[in-house]
Amino acid sequence: MFWLILSYLSGRRILWYLCLLTGAAICVTKVAFRKKKSPVLDLGFLFTVSIVWVVGIVFLYSVYGNSLFVERYFMVIAPHILLITALGIDFIMQKGLQILQRCITSASIRTFLRTAALILLLFGYAGYCVICYRDSYIAIHKPNEEFRDVADYLIKDEQIWDSDTVFVGSNNACILDGFIDYYLVNRGYSEPAAVLDCRREQTGEDSRFYPSYAQYSEDELLKYNYIYCLHIHMNYDEMRPFLEEHYEQTAAPDIPGLEIWRKIPSKTD
Repeated sequence: MFWLILSYLSGRRILWYLCLLTGAAICVTKVAFRKKKSPVLDLGFLFTVSIVWVVGIVFLYSVYGNSLFVERYFMVIAPHILLITALGIDFIMQKGLQILQRCITSASIRTFLRTAALILLLFGYAGYCVICYRDSYIAIHKPNEEFRDVADYLIKDEQIWDSDTVFVGSNNACILDGFIDYYLVNRGYSEPAAVLDCRREQTGEDSRFYPSYAQYSEDELLKYNYIYCLHIHMNYDEMRPFLEEHYEQTAAPDIPGLEIWRKIPSKTD
């Protein structure tokens, strides 16, 4: 449930912590420290309760019934998350201005520092908007990708469900997990028998799904006779030396986006 909020903040952990702390502070303030004449409900409190309500109800339904817990289904709470985060940023800025006024007696210096901070914020926001627009434009205009073709081949091949086979891919931005969940599990198939992330270093968000291959010793990896590599928007630069030393690439299937490596008995047995 908490990872869901992080995904709507583009994986920015600073904003994530700020959103969670702000929401908690709003609820505690309204429940425990509300003044008699202040309104019982305000926008921040309503938005915080809405997030807990929407996510909590769907989570409980997914645990005890059919699963609905897919991150993109919660787009309705994205404005709530952004507003709560903005309230936290505004609170920090207001407190910073108060500290600035107490520490600096010169009005001209305070004005200069306040103006400089606002200009930096505006440039920072503008730059981030440009980056988001660029990434979205690239994603929208990508050509048709072969995820379904790869999944159809794997289902027909059936090798990824054998105990001597490991399915490998980069889970950056949860691509590998999304592929397995959407193209295999949602179609009624189980997850592969073993799944590894081909990256040596993982981010905190992505590491919740599959371990990195670097967490295993060479002997532990060599227990697999076949390694199936999904490589749509992925590369194996870190893992490739190990593959080329101990495995040989079989005849590639008649679809791009998938490599199959078979262990070389003479080098490993």
